[in-house]
Amino acid sequence: MEKYPTERQYPLWVDNFRETGSCLKRKSPGRPRHVRTPENVAAVRDAETQSPRRSARKQASALGLSQRSLRRILHADLKFHPYK
Repeated sequence: MEKYPTERQYPLWVDNFRETGSCLKRKSPGRPRHVRTPENVAAVRDAETQSPRRSARKQASALGLSQRSLRRILHADLKFHPYK
């Protein structure tokens, strides 16, 4: 048995095309960011400019972030390459 679109689907496709200009399904926004927010990125940037010699471990502790989150912000958002 072949499947055909129902009558209810056509208006949905037309509305979607008018809104997006495409007949493709919209991509879901994904999981929201909780740690790499603009506020945390700015806080890490300020902390790095204030004390660049401070270790990433101490910096993370002072900012209330996990070490991994701090390293992600440094690497992905600020384009820094933290070492040990």
